[in-house]
Amino acid sequence: MDIDTRNCSFNKVPFYYTSISGINLQDNLMGHNSIYLPTLNGFRIYCRSYSGLTSAQLLNASTYKQWDVNWVGVLY
Repeated sequence: MDIDTRNCSFNKVPFYYTSISGINLQDNLMGHNSIYLPTLNGFRIYCRSYSGLTSAQLLNASTYKQWDVNWVGVLY
């Protein structure tokens, strides 16, 4: 999943931190807090399921369980 941060107008690459919120079952996810390709304009995360759900099943669960990616970019 690519996260777009262009509207934040960072002047240098921040440290990004993420979490997942929703109705339930977000504790079945891993990888969402590993940041890949951080730039001024965004970053990428890869979510997987501990129970082996396929990508299609994860997408369906994300809608049904109302999962949201929460993130913050911090400049030090």
